Order: sequence, then structure tokens, then C-alpha cells
Amino acid sequence: MSETNDWLKNQLGQLKEGEPSFINRSILTATKALADEQDKRIRQAQDEIDGRIWSRISGRDAAINKIVDGIDEIIDNNIVINFIYIHA
Repeated sequence: MSETNDWLKNQLGQLKEGEPSFINRSILTATKALADEQDKRIRQAQDEIDGRIWSRISGRDAAINKIVDGIDEIIDNNIVINFIYIHA
């Protein structure tokens, strides 16, 4: 939870304690629930962004690995061809 959300929840709790009106206490309770929901959605969005970044990095790594494997294969084939050529 963020510091801002903690502060807001604390302020809403203090206001609710001193509030005699049931309607106002209900509004403060709903506001606190709204702040919690927004904090949850912010965390979910951050996690989704992290996942997408990780996915792109992993995908890029896989593409780089394929290129490196291809280069290794070319080098290996070239060594075999050179060996055959030299020893023929």
C-alpha cells in the first residue's frame, strides 16, 4: 500500500470517529473502500506492465538465442568444411 493511501485511510478513520451523522460515516466508509480499490487496481496495472516488459525481454532473448545458435551452426559447418578441405 502506498504512503498516500495509508495517510488517506488514517484521515478518513479519524473523520469517521468524530462524525455523529450515519450518512457521513457511510460516505467516509465508502470513500475508504474506494481508496483501497484504487490502490489494488494501481498495483495490478503495475504488475501487468512489469509482466509485459518481462515478456518482451524474454521474447527478445529468445530471438537473440536463435540468432546465436544459427551463427554457431554456421561456424561449426564452416570448421567441418575447412577440415575436410585441408585433409582432402
